[in-house]
Amino acid sequence: MEFFKRILGFDEKTLAREEQRLSQRFTISPLAPLSARLQVSGIDYPVTLRDLSTLGAGIHVDSFIDLHQGLNCQISLQAESVAFSLNANVARIISASSGSIAGLDLTDNEYDVRRCLVQLLEPISMGATLKRVDPEAVSQTESDLIALRYYSSQSSTLTVWRRTSDDSINGFEIHIQDYFIRSTAQAKSADFGSLTLRQNDEETQELRRLFNWIALHLPPQIPDDLSDFLQRYRTDFGT
Repeated sequence: MEFFKRILGFDEKTLAREEQRLSQRFTISPLAPLSARLQVSGIDYPVTLRDLSTLGAGIHVDSFIDLHQGLNCQISLQAESVAFSLNANVARIISASSGSIAGLDLTDNEYDVRRCLVQLLEPISMGATLKRVDPEAVSQTESDLIALRYYSSQSSTLTVWRRTSDDSINGFEIHIQDYFIRSTAQAKSADFGSLTLRQNDEETQELRRLFNWIALHLPPQIPDDLSDFLQRYRTDFGT
């Protein structure tokens, strides 16, 4: 089962490039609907997922799980309604005050599950890698608003308009490939659609999912008022 069927498409030929771009570890928000279970010797254990990349995962495990370096196992990820399992190898393990912290190597997997992992990491990466663009490089078209722009490593952009009168946020727009997500403070609702294609319900649902995961994984450099503003437009997962 795929996390996105209509947006963020790629094929087997470009998978390695996407995996390389997503090879850094991303911290998982505790609010994200993402759970993990570790299978060891046929026994299933719930674990806490600390971070994730295309190369590996960091997990917190309870003390009663017998793990050691070099152990082959499996980790199952449940992201909303999408579930898939990955082959894993315990690369390292460190004792903690409660249980242990384990690092898993996830590089020994087939195309289908690697594709699922990349699709899960895409929106997390879009949020986590946002960096502000030099203000001098952003065109200003409104006399009473100032545009600020943030760029992510996935070539998506977040533009925010602030009022010149009091620096409050007027609205935002996110561009991802041929898609947009935009909103205004007055409407208090988001508009999801395509710049070049006719929008359909399935695309809208996937764009809502995409925005939810982006908004949950913003970096610390994003101002608090902007983070709070974006959170207002998150919807219930699965809707």
